[in-house]
Amino acid sequence: MADKKPQPGMKEIEIKTIDSTSEPKLLSKEWLKKWSKEGKGIINGGEAICNQPPDQKVMMNATTPYGQGNLLYMLITYTMPKLHYNLEKVEEHMAVSPAYPEMYGRIVAKKREIEGQIKSGLASAAQAVADYELLKHDERKYREILDYFKYGKKDEHVLRALFIDRIDAHTGEGYSMISMTKRWPTIITDFIRMSDVEKANRDNPDKIRKKLSISKAEAVVLKTKNQVFVEWKEMFFPDIKERYSRVKTLVEARRKSIDEYREWLKPYVASLKMMRDTTEINPSEYFTTAIQPWLKPDSMYFVRVYMWKVLTAEEVGKPGLVEGEIDPYDDFVKRHIPQIEKNYGIKIVETPKDKEKLVRESLSDESKHVLVDDDIIVVDDCLKKWNEPENIYESDAKLHRDKYYYAFYDLEIVSPLFKTEGGKEEIDDWNCLVTAYLISQNVLMLILLEVEAKKKWLNKYVKEIIGVREVEDKIRDEVEKRYGLSEEGKKERFAFISNLKKRQKKLEERWNEWLLWNKPKLRYVLKYFMRIGPYETVRAERLTKMYGRYMGGAMTDPFVKYLKQQFGKLSGLQPP
Repeated sequence: MADKKPQPGMKEIEIKTIDSTSEPKLLSKEWLKKWSKEGKGIINGGEAICNQPPDQKVMMNATTPYGQGNLLYMLITYTMPKLHYNLEKVEEHMAVSPAYPEMYGRIVAKKREIEGQIKSGLASAAQAVADYELLKHDERKYREILDYFKYGKKDEHVLRALFIDRIDAHTGEGYSMISMTKRWPTIITDFIRMSDVEKANRDNPDKIRKKLSISKAEAVVLKTKNQVFVEWKEMFFPDIKERYSRVKTLVEARRKSIDEYREWLKPYVASLKMMRDTTEINPSEYFTTAIQPWLKPDSMYFVRVYMWKVLTAEEVGKPGLVEGEIDPYDDFVKRHIPQIEKNYGIKIVETPKDKEKLVRESLSDESKHVLVDDDIIVVDDCLKKWNEPENIYESDAKLHRDKYYYAFYDLEIVSPLFKTEGGKEEIDDWNCLVTAYLISQNVLMLILLEVEAKKKWLNKYVKEIIGVREVEDKIRDEVEKRYGLSEEGKKERFAFISNLKKRQKKLEERWNEWLLWNKPKLRYVLKYFMRIGPYETVRAERLTKMYGRYMGGAMTDPFVKYLKQQFGKLSGLQPP
């Protein structure tokens, strides 16, 4: 039997969330390796520069007592910014063998403690939500009754109907007006019509009988019911105002406590996510690794740090800086942005206006997911932020619009910690692979965009795990869009013209996309006939002998010597 096709509009409400709870792979480390091999560091005839001098890839190793490896890392991260270097930590994970009980117990116990705090916090938030929903129900009921009293000041029929439904109906069989309709079918209508009788005459059965044209027996009953109604109105209205005020206060307090519970959980979820085990990334990582016997008391800590600084190699008689700017947000960057967007589940736009337009489209187009701030990176805002130091640990801007080349260092730090067989001494075997790259500013911009995307991804992950207010608002927008509660979907007066504009826009987008992806092919041919640029196109004389030689002598070599000096100080010996 064929499956039934789902009815339109009946699908479950979905929001755009992170595709996986595991941290996305780092794209830039693969890009750097790939680009340094393409064209020997000159990409597409000078469209971008990413050169890796073979003599500037150095492996540093220092075997130190326990804790000294961490000191070396701190020396790098606190000293190099003073020398106008910028640093970003882009990867971090560790592995601890269960045979190392001191370290394993410390790490695992702390992770279990944080997990317990997160679970109890989520349970408290869930209970707070349940309490909030109950209080919200009561608040809604009391507000409804207050609205009835508000309308009842102008039209007493509303209050009389409320009295019949909510009060008199519960007096029991034979006493309620609903049960009396067997004898007097119009008694409910007659009670509501009592508001037409003058107040002075409502206690007189004869005048009620004449005014409403009913029997005297019914008039006596209506007189009694009216007295109960008047007494209820005088007693109930002040009481309902007090109840509403009390419940409304509790509702607001519970709403704030829900938000606070979730806010308190943010550091715990972020901390647990950053305490990443290597086997979470690859369970078989140490299954065949010879240097990491799992049954020995070993642990392994890995961190990758990007470090870079402006490179200004001056030729004799020529300035190192020139007037004017090359826009770093060029076609090279735009071609690689879709990879970042797909990997981290975000959108990258050029201007704040583009962001506003993208958000509007996500709210009006049912085929798209609703987007919020954590889903979008604005390039212009990033360039302004990168153009000056962000915090006290940075002494220079991350990206200068008028400086085109940078010395970039990929620092892979691996710090194995292990015990000797006797179990008396803990040894820290600190390793640092320094890989130097000469890159252009558009390559650096692409790397910085990925760093921003990593931050956005973690923010989204934490908020979605906890379920903060922004996620609720996002789902609410999806509901309004799905069920037509928003003001979208209005018919346009000039649908034909609008469709033509949309088609024209779509053709322009396709043409621009075709140019974006086919320009490199044209550049590949033209580079044999002309120097296209905008960056260096001569590798042998300028890229290696001028920039590369300057970077090695003035930047890479001093950094390596600095590390060797620190090795000597920690060991008590001076390096050769």
